[in-house]
Amino acid sequence: MNKVKVSVLTVCLNAEKTIARTIESVLNQSCLPYEYFVIDGKSSDKTVEIAKRYSNDFLKKKINYHIISEKDNGMYDALNKGAKLAKGELVGQINSDDWYEPFAIQKMSDLYEKTGFDMAYADIRMIQSSGKSWIKEARVDKFVNSRHWNHPTQFTRRELLIKKPYACKCMS
Repeated sequence: MNKVKVSVLTVCLNAEKTIARTIESVLNQSCLPYEYFVIDGKSSDKTVEIAKRYSNDFLKKKINYHIISEKDNGMYDALNKGAKLAKGELVGQINSDDWYEPFAIQKMSDLYEKTGFDMAYADIRMIQSSGKSWIKEARVDKFVNSRHWNHPTQFTRRELLIKKPYACKCMS
């Protein structure tokens, strides 16, 4: 059993084609999160309707499930909003067109308990529309950059996300 409270955030906008797989990947973890947020930027498709279909599944597994649908200023604004609302000590961020492998939360929780990291990320399986796949390896550089940092695999201490929120170009 996981000792660390883990919150997971998915930000989305018009993700009706992919959101179900993302949500199901959170539901099917070997180590369940404490809570899961779907933070929608006011989609004009069926994203929110699809997300709501999973409410009972989360209830049965005793995972706090939150769906927020309101206009925001993009992905990083939504992630900052989610971090403020999260109650977990550790926050995972999974995009609405990605999914977790069944052991993702367990591995990151174990690593966090062992090391107390501020932020960790992992390799990611990339799949082309043709079905061809490969592993994009995560690497540690002197400075974190998107070339080697696989955002959908990221887990961060909530405290850090609050102290150092994502910079976002907010529109008025």
